[in-house]
Amino acid sequence: MTDKAARPSLFARLFRPRSLSSRLVMITLTVTFCTMSMMALLSYVSIRDSAHDAAMARLAAVSQRAADRISSNLAQTERDAAIISQLPQLAGILRASLSPDGLDSKDGSTMAQWSRRLERTFASIIGTRPQYTQLRLISRDNDWQELVRVNQLADGRITIVPGDRLQQKAGEPYLADSARLASEEGFFSRVTKNREHGVVVGRPTIRFIQPVKHPDGSLFGVIVINADFESLISLGHVQATPDVTVGIVTASLDHKTLSGAPSATGLAFHDDANFQPPAIAPLLQDSANFGKIVFHGENANLIKQIITPTAYRPLGLYTVTHIPKSVLLSAGINVLIQVGVIGVILTVLGAIVAGAAGKQAIRPLDQLLDAIRSRKSLDATITFPKGRQDEVSELGRAFVAMANELVAESQRTRAILDGTADGMIVSRPDGTIIDVNPAVETLFGYTPQELLGRNITCLMESHIGRKHSGFVDASLADARPKPMAGQRDIAGVAKSGARIPLEISVSRLGQGADSIIIGSLRDVSERKAADKRVNDLIASLERSNSELDKFAYVASHDLRAPLRVIDNASKWLEEDLEPVLTDDTRESLQLLRSRVARMERLLDDLLQHSRIGRVDQVSDEVSGTELVQHIRDLINLPDTMTLNFNDDFEGIEVRKMPLATVLLNLISNAIKHNDKPHGQVDVSVVPLPAGLEFRITDDGPGIAKEYHKRIFDMFQTLKPRDHVDGSGMGLAMVKKYVELAEGEIDVESDGQNGTTFVLFWPHDAQMPEPRTAVA
Repeated sequence: MTDKAARPSLFARLFRPRSLSSRLVMITLTVTFCTMSMMALLSYVSIRDSAHDAAMARLAAVSQRAADRISSNLAQTERDAAIISQLPQLAGILRASLSPDGLDSKDGSTMAQWSRRLERTFASIIGTRPQYTQLRLISRDNDWQELVRVNQLADGRITIVPGDRLQQKAGEPYLADSARLASEEGFFSRVTKNREHGVVVGRPTIRFIQPVKHPDGSLFGVIVINADFESLISLGHVQATPDVTVGIVTASLDHKTLSGAPSATGLAFHDDANFQPPAIAPLLQDSANFGKIVFHGENANLIKQIITPTAYRPLGLYTVTHIPKSVLLSAGINVLIQVGVIGVILTVLGAIVAGAAGKQAIRPLDQLLDAIRSRKSLDATITFPKGRQDEVSELGRAFVAMANELVAESQRTRAILDGTADGMIVSRPDGTIIDVNPAVETLFGYTPQELLGRNITCLMESHIGRKHSGFVDASLADARPKPMAGQRDIAGVAKSGARIPLEISVSRLGQGADSIIIGSLRDVSERKAADKRVNDLIASLERSNSELDKFAYVASHDLRAPLRVIDNASKWLEEDLEPVLTDDTRESLQLLRSRVARMERLLDDLLQHSRIGRVDQVSDEVSGTELVQHIRDLINLPDTMTLNFNDDFEGIEVRKMPLATVLLNLISNAIKHNDKPHGQVDVSVVPLPAGLEFRITDDGPGIAKEYHKRIFDMFQTLKPRDHVDGSGMGLAMVKKYVELAEGEIDVESDGQNGTTFVLFWPHDAQMPEPRTAVA
């Protein structure tokens, strides 16, 4: 009874924290929830889009019907005005107005007679148009005097206004624009309240004005049709569905609803005291909103232009059809709720089924866990029950086989660790040593038993030991296992107190307090001794190079004095022995002086060669054009030679020195060795990604291939020095400059048809820091 009560319930075991069963259930719940959510979303989007398209179609249809009806009524008014302008009565009035005696030149009728005939015609027309309130003919003369006027009262009675009550309309806005009236086209005026004798009376009125002209094209007057605006647009009333509303709006924001009951909503006129503009007023400011569905406020709106306001047509008239957004979303939301309820039910059922199936599926894993916990030692093997042949059982058996193999592998690893020549120390983050290999005893003289449990700082010098804990704390701040230090040199302290040079590599495995620190130590005493020998040899070579530099400097200076003495003595001998000198003796003295001059040039070139890379050269950034000019100024170009530079020099920027010196030597060498009566040297540059490629090409005798390497050595000439005036140092200095700049130089020649030196000069060519010059 007690055991049964202590055993956790199925629910507790199924959903206990971190159990595989609970995770399977959670995965099932998550997958089911995500699937149902996606289905609900897709259904919602599909239904919403269908409802949206249907609603948009209704909007467009209702809007088009209303626009067509209103446009038809407006077109009827325009046709009425056009018909009136062609009436014979109006033609008779025009003829009588042009006659000096006021009589119609065609039948002798007076203007008054024609006007009475036109009144009867107006009365006949207005009787068929209940929306019309007035038909008028207004003459431009006498401040726009009315000639004919017929009114239709609110009760439907038609009255002809007698002549003594006709008004002058010069102050009316629709007669103010002469440019508009000069056009032959009629136009609708803005909607305003009707005025009689300057006083506002009656309802908002829309007027159509048709200019009337004499045969010569001059303006006689206008025909004006007044219509009650609300009655006119009410003729566009349409029957719409309850969720669709259609209305009419003017550019002045007058508006009226045209759907539902015809009189349900009256006209909202902009001059009324309690006027409120329509909600879509901001949309009328941008013509981009016309003719398409625009969402504004709580509605989806479709605006269609019936009349576009222009300079000659001041009236702007629009139909506005809208449907609430909620109508578009309601069908989709209902589907979303239905799918959501079904999803919750399926999710719960899926969780129950997944829990039961998961518990049965992971039963072999529970058996494996019990087998692992029942082991008496880490070296003991694990047994797993046989019988089931499913994937989980196979996984358990594979895990047991792998675990038993790991035990054997651990034993093999221990054997390798014990046999390695490097010392291996394993410690906790607080520095406590938990394992060492035999090599540590060889290094430090401690037995493993003496080191286990002690702090690792006992093997360090005191100043390193004090910093060790800080290094470990900094490593533990990062949770990721990583090397704590790469290979570095440090000194250890043996049991005898001797200092041991070590190369160590430290790594951390695990996280936080559970991590372990593994150190690999190698005695580098012999390597240190070898490094010292290498450093001593380098220092010896540097002293030797310094002495060679000093020798070159001293030799080039100290040998000049005896050469000058020899030169002067030869000149004095020639002066003193002038009376007895023969041609042979004069030639010998001249040969002596030429050898002295050659020796001085050789010493100058030797000194310059020794200074390359040792003496700092200040170099400015110059353009290719400036570099070319600098070379031309320094070169001694004979009249028999031509020197050309290609156009690409104009597009480069370089440091002048020592590049100018290198190019000058190569060009001078090409000029000096040219054997043609009229020679030519071409210098080109090609910009490359990493630097500049220069090509110095001459049409001289060429250089045989066996000499391509030797010409860059010191004191090398291909002709006897008696035939060529040179020291043989020019190309050697060029090569030294190029090597210091980390560039490249090569020669191309077949030994017969000229020579090309190819020089690559890097963009970032920098001379090394100069050594201290010898005194």
